[in-house]
Amino acid sequence: MAISLVQGPTYGSGTGTATASFTNTPTEGNLLVVLIRTAEVNFNNTTVAGFTKAVETLTDTARALAIFYKTAGASESKDVVGSCAGIGMRLVIQEWSGLVGPILDKVADVDDTGSAVTSRSSGTTATITKSEELLISGQSPAGTTSVESLSNSFTLSYGTNAMFMGYRVAAAAATYETTLSWTTSRQCGGCIATFMVGTALRANYLHARRDRMNTKGVSKQNSLA
Repeated sequence: MAISLVQGPTYGSGTGTATASFTNTPTEGNLLVVLIRTAEVNFNNTTVAGFTKAVETLTDTARALAIFYKTAGASESKDVVGSCAGIGMRLVIQEWSGLVGPILDKVADVDDTGSAVTSRSSGTTATITKSEELLISGQSPAGTTSVESLSNSFTLSYGTNAMFMGYRVAAAAATYETTLSWTTSRQCGGCIATFMVGTALRANYLHARRDRMNTKGVSKQNSLA
């Protein structure tokens, strides 16, 4: 099954907590991804209930950016709630199908630019090691600018108010990064988390094949008895 975007992006914002809601109940086993931007640097207190933090970085000296993920359960809520100790925050959510697990493969180098610039590369992933991988990119300059663009063959899924979410399904052994450009010189942070088509599918196939081989072996022995 090919990796595909099921629903999203959907966003929400608030102070202390923020909620974004899917239109439909997520399907059990699908990958749910959350990108969060906070108004202050507060890594340790940024959480999403039931989700694992894949990566986090500074957007500039005063703001943080993080990607979270989880496998949807049998009765998954449509609502995704993020929290960050009384701090203003914004979150964007997506649902993806076609990943077994899903399994977090690796995380790109992440950092902020450290100085005011007009473009930012989110970081480069390690070489793709599986037949297909989903790359989720987060970018965030310090403040809104008049014109922004996402490049390097990533699709812009969400972009507004100094928060950008992109994605790409990679199918070749290579390195990947995404670059955000804007008009006003600012600091910016970026990161990528990648998810792979899981080895669980291949493991299940091997077990099934082994069971069939064992069955054939037993039948052959019985016929010779």
